[in-house]
Amino acid sequence: MSDEVPARRTSKQVLETARLCIEALAQEVSLHSSTPGVREYAATLLEANEDIRVPEHLRKFLPVRSAEARSNFLASARDNAIFQLWGRSKVVYAMDDLMLHYLAQSSVSKIPTTVLGALPHANPFILLPKPDINDPALDYWRTHIGVPVGAIVFGRFNDARQLCSTADERREDLGLMYVAWIDTEEHGTILTTIRCTVPLRGAHLTVEDVVNATVDKFHFNADLGKDSNEKLEQWLRCYVTQVFNSLLYVCTDQPDTEVYQPSVNRAGKAKSTKKQRRPRPDDINTVVKVGFRLGPALHAAKQQSDARDKTESEGTGRRQRPHQRAGHWRTFWTGPGREIEKLNWVRPYWVSTDLLSEGDTPNDVVIRPVTLKEKKR
Repeated sequence: MSDEVPARRTSKQVLETARLCIEALAQEVSLHSSTPGVREYAATLLEANEDIRVPEHLRKFLPVRSAEARSNFLASARDNAIFQLWGRSKVVYAMDDLMLHYLAQSSVSKIPTTVLGALPHANPFILLPKPDINDPALDYWRTHIGVPVGAIVFGRFNDARQLCSTADERREDLGLMYVAWIDTEEHGTILTTIRCTVPLRGAHLTVEDVVNATVDKFHFNADLGKDSNEKLEQWLRCYVTQVFNSLLYVCTDQPDTEVYQPSVNRAGKAKSTKKQRRPRPDDINTVVKVGFRLGPALHAAKQQSDARDKTESEGTGRRQRPHQRAGHWRTFWTGPGREIEKLNWVRPYWVSTDLLSEGDTPNDVVIRPVTLKEKKR
């Protein structure tokens, strides 16, 4: 990672980026929903029954002559249903790129699967940082797979064959629908969606286990060839890691979050406008900025450590100079009888702090999270 700290995005800049992405997705969903039967089949995917077959009255809309057309019909219905799930809360989690960098460096730790039941908001859209333009893989992803702006998180049950809310008691696994931009020769830059299942079986898991299980469950296209599928696997490992680390962090006991509601003023009251318009499917109710204070603080501490390494020499037999150790996930028990298992992320911390020169500090920061109770709908 570069020593240069990226410019901090303001709440309005984060909101504008999220709005553009959600608006484009809403238009795409609306376009495909005009296909007869798509909207109706999407509704059946969200119903409580466990019959995953296409209802008899909708089969007349299924394309029968073309396997590709049939696949597109089913994919459009799933995208529609997933977008409806997001529309129940209309929440965006915006991840700080520096924070994601340090989360990715966390040591391997066993994490209780139950902590993911404490997701603060149902079915959030996770807005990812801008991609690294120096990443050589980006050229291929930009023209063949797509560069994701973010992903909608939703629930899966019935062996991942049906969709539900992340807060639904039936949820067994998580689903991710990435929203990405891809450059094509024929149509220019277009929007694409990529869905995958994140298995959450077992009492405990590690981030690496989850990523491996997600890749194993993904349906790769045999027609693409080995080289293309290897690049797609690299894509999955990169972005599933980012999203899953984001989810884990917001489920920790005291995450660094800042809440911004576009339609609410500083006094907590609805902003008054001359003309109130009707709510739209692509409206965003809440933006939660994650790690925007802690990420830069950790990076500043790293820069201080790197600068000290350049000016000090370490002789044989001397103690280690002050330095940071990688962060890690840690669980603890709380509640009556200590029966509730919760998750914390232990930040990269300093050792041998007694050797710090006078006036030096470990650059630790105290983050007091801002919480927001989700409105009942």
